[in-house]
Amino acid sequence: MQLTNLFVLASVTLGAIAQYDDRLYNEAAYGGAFDYTNAEEVAVAYGAPGQEEEILAPNQCKVLKAGVGGQVHSVKVLKHGYCQLFLDNNCNPTYLRGTYRWHHGNPRQPVTGEATQSHTIRCRPGSPH
Repeated sequence: MQLTNLFVLASVTLGAIAQYDDRLYNEAAYGGAFDYTNAEEVAVAYGAPGQEEEILAPNQCKVLKAGVGGQVHSVKVLKHGYCQLFLDNNCNPTYLRGTYRWHHGNPRQPVTGEATQSHTIRCRPGSPH
């Protein structure tokens, strides 16, 4: 009797798991949702009070979200390297308005002038040329 109850319980559990499976896991896995190769925080951009955005992917142009983009107050570079702010949405060198380097002990730096209106950021390892 106990063996029968155990078998029924196992069948019900497996049935519940199979019913929950919505078969979207492949789409998520192959859509890049689980791509952790660049999921390391390299910088933080600060905007309006209480608004901040983590920069996770080095060497990529990142469009800053509303509340940060267009009103950047400071940048904190967390890894050895530097970040650059751009006025456009494509990190075009023509619209470069500020370069912020990693500094030991004082990583958060104020953003001034036209750079406060930036909409994109790109962070890179090494030194700017």
